[in-house]
This record gives sequence, structure tokens and C-alpha cells, in this order.
Amino acid sequence: MKSGKPISKSMFGVLAGTLMASSMLAFGKPVYAEEDLPSRDIYVVYDDSGSMYKNYATGENVDTWSKAKYSMEVFASMLGEQDVMKIYYMSDYSKDGKADGPKITIEGGDDPNQNILKIQEQKTASKDTPFEAVEEAYDDLEDSSGEEKWLIVLTDGQFLNGNGTQDEQKNKLDQFLNEKDSDINIIFLGLGQEAQNIDEVKSRNIYSERAVDSNQILEKVTEVFNRVYNTNSLKEIGSDGTFELDVPMSRITVFVQGDGSKVKSLKDAGGKEVGELVDSVKVSTTEKSDNSEHPDSNPKERLQGEIAIYEGEFTPGTYQVNTENAAKTEIYYQPNLAVTAYLTNSNGERVDETMDLPSGDYTLHFEMISGLDGSLLPENNIIDESGDIEYEAHIKNNGKLIGEGYNDGETIHVEEGGLEIDVTATFLRYNRVHDNLALSAFSDKAVTFESSDPSDWTLNKTLEANEPYFVSMKVEGKTPTEQEWEQVGVPEIVVDENAEAKISAPIIEKTEEPGVFAITPNSEQSDFNHVPYGKETLKIVMDQSVDSIPWQGESDVELNIQDQRNWFIKHLDWIARNWWWAILLPILLLIIAIGYIPGVKKYLPKLPKKMNIRCVPKDSINGKTKNEPSVLIVDTKNKILPYMAQTAKFAITPGDAGEEDYSKMKVKATSNHKMIIENLNAFDGGKVSINDEVVGQKDPETDQAVKIKPIGRTAEITVDGRQYTYELTLNEKYSAD
Repeated sequence: MKSGKPISKSMFGVLAGTLMASSMLAFGKPVYAEEDLPSRDIYVVYDDSGSMYKNYATGENVDTWSKAKYSMEVFASMLGEQDVMKIYYMSDYSKDGKADGPKITIEGGDDPNQNILKIQEQKTASKDTPFEAVEEAYDDLEDSSGEEKWLIVLTDGQFLNGNGTQDEQKNKLDQFLNEKDSDINIIFLGLGQEAQNIDEVKSRNIYSERAVDSNQILEKVTEVFNRVYNTNSLKEIGSDGTFELDVPMSRITVFVQGDGSKVKSLKDAGGKEVGELVDSVKVSTTEKSDNSEHPDSNPKERLQGEIAIYEGEFTPGTYQVNTENAAKTEIYYQPNLAVTAYLTNSNGERVDETMDLPSGDYTLHFEMISGLDGSLLPENNIIDESGDIEYEAHIKNNGKLIGEGYNDGETIHVEEGGLEIDVTATFLRYNRVHDNLALSAFSDKAVTFESSDPSDWTLNKTLEANEPYFVSMKVEGKTPTEQEWEQVGVPEIVVDENAEAKISAPIIEKTEEPGVFAITPNSEQSDFNHVPYGKETLKIVMDQSVDSIPWQGESDVELNIQDQRNWFIKHLDWIARNWWWAILLPILLLIIAIGYIPGVKKYLPKLPKKMNIRCVPKDSINGKTKNEPSVLIVDTKNKILPYMAQTAKFAITPGDAGEEDYSKMKVKATSNHKMIIENLNAFDGGKVSINDEVVGQKDPETDQAVKIKPIGRTAEITVDGRQYTYELTLNEKYSAD
């Protein structure tokens, strides 16, 4: 990510001065398991310009360079075995913007005393502050293999190299930051009022610190290194070196300063030495200036100190550090904490992380826990008192990012498939711990059954089938794969225990064809209900897990049973339940039968359905004699029902004769297949006679028609009309002229 032109020169002392010893004590590693410690590549761009040796405004010599180098010594002593520190001197790029790379390379696995010696013995020529030094360090960092990459720029002025205005310099710096890779962390530490300043964008891992005077240098440098090494300083240390821990720690770093200062031991409240001393390194400033251009800019005071690093499982409690000749003691700690993420369901119950969970909505939760035993932290601990813990989670479902920046208590929707929750907790400002929760979610698979045309099963003494009844299973509408089919067991067949035509659950077996089951009768069943069997319904129920995913569903299937048992066997149950009908029914049938016996039931004489009406004209003008039909209409109800006399009606004159309303005569059966006329009153006037006996004559006393004797099938009915005489012989069948 090289830029084109070098940036013009201005006062710009590398914030190396700020990287003073104390500030460097941000050592400690991030909270990871030992085998997961990240390797760090820390590239420092060191401003070794003249302003680090001399205040050009006053002409006074300064020792900012000495404090910076002392700070870098302390910082180098903190490197982990996998860490690499490279120091780029800006003066190396002043001539043409090119250099041979870093002036100093320090491997964390090397002897820390030798590493410090490299910094102490390095000489420099104070020149300009070209931005090319930053670009070179950045390009090298891009190609490095460190898991954490840090670019630290220490300057006390503007980037200058003889070209470009201040705005052009700022634009170039902004472009550089905008194009920065997200996995590279950049810290600008500005020293003094003239130092180059940038906008801090934490979301893009761009940080800015500024020390406007020498009193702030140690504080700001401490913050820089706390951020890089993910550690914090202990605020309260007793005069006797005692201090309290209320959360577990994994590393305690003691830094003492003063002539002949030394760290002797670290003990617990019982006076027992604790932790393993993994490093003990002495640091000091040089006695003389390292710059030939400014040979008189010697350190105003000689800084000396020792750094002792203890690692172990430090449980909460009281500890004491024993020192010698220490004018100042600082303690830095590395919390042994972890963050855990978990989910609760809609009932507020914590889900079991060892089991697959159903798809749906869940609430996301985070907790800080001990890195020793996973226990919750006590209330009002050093973590809580430092301010809010910031949680942030990135969640993937089925490998797809469904959201980021989730906070504690938020709801997430989980679809079927893999679920990954990557949570980061930031606490004590610089400390970060991570956790990755991997779960598997599933959705219940809906199972349905489709039956073929049912084959006929035959019931005699046993239930038999010529061939099985095949049923096909579908999962989410699809046939199971061969792999799934191997895991599937047979479903359950549920019969209706309350059904009248009860059968034992048939036998169901898997076939070689995926998804197809064969159903055959249960040959052990010998007791069948004494009711007719026919189309019987069974329920097939599937409730199994395949690849840890529930397969559930049920369907009804219909059997067609040919019941070949005799009528009595098939209805014996009904007879047993309704025995009184066995007695009552014959009686009822007998009573009904009696109602049809002639004499008990009165039947009409046997008459033609169409009888003949002979129409005889009264004179020759009316024409010749002709025949007309008379239709016999028998009442159906009285004809069918027992005990009821049959009734009927028929016409005695043609319907178009224009005579009096004599067209219908109603008759009712009497004994011996004879009948009586029911509507005698309709035939008054002496116009109608039966067997020469006039009908319709009224009794003077009752004013009712005088009854006539019952008539038989041979009776003749005569009607004296105006133009015709109508003669109806009942047993004479109609015939056309």
C-alpha cells in the first residue's frame, strides 16, 4: 500500500519518547488457552528526528529519545516466544524514501537481555520524518505471518520530507488509513502539540493517543501497550507490596524502577511462593547520546529497572510482592477469564449445548466466567468496577452470516442446520476474550403415508391376504434416500380399540424399495367380533429420529376385508346385544302378516286397469256408438298397509263429455272382494244407476243418499247424459272402436 510522493517535513518526533518504560507495562497476553496464544508481529516506526534530541525553538537539549528507547526496551522484554518486534528508524528513509527495511528485528524467543542490548547499542543520525517509513513498515506487516498485527507510529511532529503542503500530507495519511486492511491494527501516539493527529475508528482497529506534555507520556504509553498486550495495571498496592485479586489471573508482571531495584519473590497470604518466574529482565537507559549529530543530548537521568513475569493459576485472594531498592513498583495483571454464550428457549430454559435444538426463536445470553473452573465471577469484582463489559456476537446459520453486533438478551431466529455463535467480550478497556458456540438445529420432518389400492383380505376363521398391502412413506413430500432408509424403523400401526369390527394390529415390514412398507394380516389373531367386516381404517404413526432429526407424522389407510362367514356368525354380536328383538320381531312379523289375510284386510275385486265406457248416442244426430277408457286409480297407501281396506276411484263418464260432474266414483273394498261407493251424495238427480238401481236418491228424513248394496266386478253402471247414455261394465277391458 505504497503512496507516491513523500510527505513534506515538519517537527515530528517519534512517539518513542512516549513509549517509556512505565507505559510499556501493558504486557500480558490475551486470555487464551496456552496452546491458543496468538503470535504477534509488532512493527514500530520510531521517529529519530532531531526534535527528539533538541528543542529547536529554545535551543535546549532534550532526552525524549532516551525515554523512547527505554520504553522500547521494556516493550521488547515483554514479547512472547512467538512474537516479533521490528523497529523502523525514520531517518533511514530521509534521503530518497527508501531503506533496507527495519533497523532492528527482535524475536520473542531469543534471550531478552540480548534483545534489549540491540536497542541500547543502536546508533542513529537524526534527519527527517518521511511517511515512507510508515508505508514500508505497513507493507512488511501485510506480508507477515503473525496472527495479530500491530503497527505503532511514534512521532512528535508532522510527516515532513521537503515536499507537499500540510493538507496534502493529511490527505495522504487519510487515504492510507482508508485503504488499510481490517486485520492490521494501527496506533498513532503523538507527543506534543505539533504531533500528527488522526481520527480514531475503533471499529476498523485504528487508535489514536496523544500526550501534549511530558507528564502524560508514561500514561499514554501505558495505554498503548495495554492495548497491544491486552493487559491492565493494578491501582492499589500496599506499602509492603500486598495487593488483592478478586478474579482469577494467569499472569502477574512486576516492574520495579530505581538504582539496583530487584524483584525478589511473589507470595500468597500464607507466605508461600506462587507462580512460575518465566522471565526476569533488567532494563536501563544508556549513559551517553546515541546520535553523532547531537552528542551532548545525554539522558538527564539514568533509568534502571527490572521486569519479573510470573505465570500460573492465581486464584482470588491476597498476595505480596517482595522487592529490593524499588523506588517505584507497578503490577500488571492478565485476567484468567472466559466468556460463554448460551441460549434460552421461549420458556426461559437454558438449552442443552450437547443436544440438537429445534429451529425457532431463542434468546442470546453472555456471561463472564472463571478461566480456571468455569464458575461465575463474584459480584463487585475488579471487572465490574472498571465499567460495563461489552459483548458482541457474530452468528452464522448454515454457514451464512445472519447478523453481527448482537448484544446480551437479543432474540435470534434459528433455522435448521449448523449454528455458530462467535462472541467477543471486551473488559477492562483492552482485554478481549472469545468463545465459539457451535450447535446444530433441526426442524421436525413431516411424514405422510400414501396407500396403494387396497388388496382384498379374506376373513373366514382367520384373516388372510393374497398379497401384502403396500404403503409409501414421504418425508417433506420426498422419498427417503437409501442412507435415510437404512436408519428408519418400522412405524406403529394403531387400531381403533373401540371399533366394532376389531382386528389386531397387522404386521408392517420394510421392503427393499426406500420408503415402501408392506402390511400383512396378523396371523395370530383368531378371535374376531361377530359383526360384518368390510372397509376398515387403520392409523400408521411415525415418530422416530433419523440423523438426530425427528421424523413425525401419521396417516389413515383403508383395508378392504371380504367377510365370508355365515350370516348368523356375522350378526351374533348384534343378536346377543338385542335378544329381545329375537322375540319381538317374529311377533311383529306375525301381526303384520295377519293384516294381509283376506277378510282381515278388505281387497277390491280384480278389475282392469283401463275399463271400457260405452257411449251410446240418444239420436242419430249425435253419431254412432263409441268407446272411451276409464282408468282405475288405486290408493297406494291403502293397497300396501296391512289391515287397511283398499280404496280406488275411476271415471264413469268420459272426461270431455261435458256432462254433470260424475267423472269420478270413489269405492272402498268390503268383504268377499266387493266394494261400496263412498261418494253417493255426488250422484243425485237420478241420472246414475248401478245394476238398474238408481243411486244418489236421498232419504227424506236424513237428506243423505240412500246406501246401496256392495257391488262386485261384474256390476254395470249407467249414466243418463244429455246426448249419450254411458254404460260402464267394471270387468270389461277398454278397447278402441
